Amino acid sequence: MMRELFVLTLIASLAACSLEPDSHRAGTVAEDIDIDSVRLLPYGSLYIRQDSATGVRFFKVHKGYDCSQVLALGVDSVVSGFPPAYQPFSRIRLPGGSDCAFDSSGRDTTVTRVFRDASTVRLANSRGKICDSARVARGAFVYDSIRGIPGTSTTFSAGKLTFRDSSSLAARFLFTDTIGPCLRFNQAQFEKEKGDTLKVTFSWMRLEPAAPGDSCGGVSHVDSVPVSRKR
Repeated sequence: MMRELFVLTLIASLAACSLEPDSHRAGTVAEDIDIDSVRLLPYGSLYIRQDSATGVRFFKVHKGYDCSQVLALGVDSVVSGFPPAYQPFSRIRLPGGSDCAFDSSGRDTTVTRVFRDASTVRLANSRGKICDSARVARGAFVYDSIRGIPGTSTTFSAGKLTFRDSSSLAARFLFTDTIGPCLRFNQAQFEKEKGDTLKVTFSWMRLEPAAPGDSCGGVSHVDSVPVSRKR
């Protein structure tokens, strides 16, 4: 309840300032400002590394004015809400002068965070809406790409990999009928090159065995991952 009251107070404060900064606001610090969306990097990741900093992209950080000073911006160290998720935190010092334009659209920015004490990470925006999630695992990412021209079947293959294209955004996939026991698809994106050629860039997560003798599942297996358009 106190957090909700504070957010309402902040909104009222920004509204009261209108579009004309003045000396009465000098030194005012706002906390937990509005952030529209929070996503893990690379986009579409199914895994993040437990022992490494992960990029987190904040979309539309509404800091009030173009020259507001960002004092702190990051991801909370503990989860909150239901389902439990990590949310952004922020501290912004609002400008006191009258020569600073109002920021009506918000800005995008990237921060990093190490997630060590979780098996799954969910990210929510400042209003508690879940925006992204991924499993946390020990291992290393392996990056690769393939190129091809989808035929009449809207697919093309390269080695053991097959890309399926479609006019439906939800139906683009990269898949394989055999992948090593310690490998998992992580994410994939495509872009158009010269002519009808498509380039699909993707990453694997090469899992570390949990204990001596652990073969990460034991046998080769099939796997697939959604493919999004490269931003």
